[in-house]
Amino acid sequence: MPAKKTSRHDEKGGGGIFSEMFWGIPVRIEPENILPKRATDAVDSAAKRLAALVVTTAPKDAEVFVDDELVGNTTQGSLVVSQLPPDEYEVAVKKKGYRPWFKNVELFSGERRELNATLQEGAVVDVTGVWKNPDEPALSYVLQQIGDRVVMREVTASVLGTMVTAEGEGQLQGNQLAIFYRTVLGTMGQSATTMSDDGRNLTGTFQDFSNMIPMTLSLVRTADSPSSFGLPGNDAWNPIQGFGQ
Repeated sequence: MPAKKTSRHDEKGGGGIFSEMFWGIPVRIEPENILPKRATDAVDSAAKRLAALVVTTAPKDAEVFVDDELVGNTTQGSLVVSQLPPDEYEVAVKKKGYRPWFKNVELFSGERRELNATLQEGAVVDVTGVWKNPDEPALSYVLQQIGDRVVMREVTASVLGTMVTAEGEGQLQGNQLAIFYRTVLGTMGQSATTMSDDGRNLTGTFQDFSNMIPMTLSLVRTADSPSSFGLPGNDAWNPIQGFGQ
């Protein structure tokens, strides 16, 4: 005589768990391809905590890097980089025949950040942008290039606000940049740096004429234009906004 078999959904067990009755004895069966409700809730919760980047480039078909790792290509003009834990990231966009584009972003839980990268055509070296020394976070160097002429302003952030603490002017020859500068204290000096092939780093030396001791200088481009530099709380920003005009 065949076993008596009935089937019903086990509401207490959650979605996907069933009870089978064999001769009045309940047997719990959990299919492999169905997760318990608590497990699916945990997966959904973890997914909501992740962030995403949507990178759109002009022109399209550019390579996108996140923290120096190639993550894809904007073949259709945009690329979605998903499942990123909340953190700070450096995004770079590169395409042969165009200047590389860089952006530092901080992603928060569940955020979907859109970035628009417009690449400038040509292999001509251009140092325009905001540069920082990772070892001196309070200092930023804002450079504006007009032809082969380069204007520099050193911006220092403190508890009192942000101010221009040095200004200078120089010339770019190839990837070699030389700048003569004057500080707010009245001292003068000169810097000599070399720009890396990817346009990301300036390395070299600087020295005050008062002691003529060369000091190492290593800067990283953190933004492509002064407008992306955070607005300070005093008038020191005014000359930066207008320089090169």
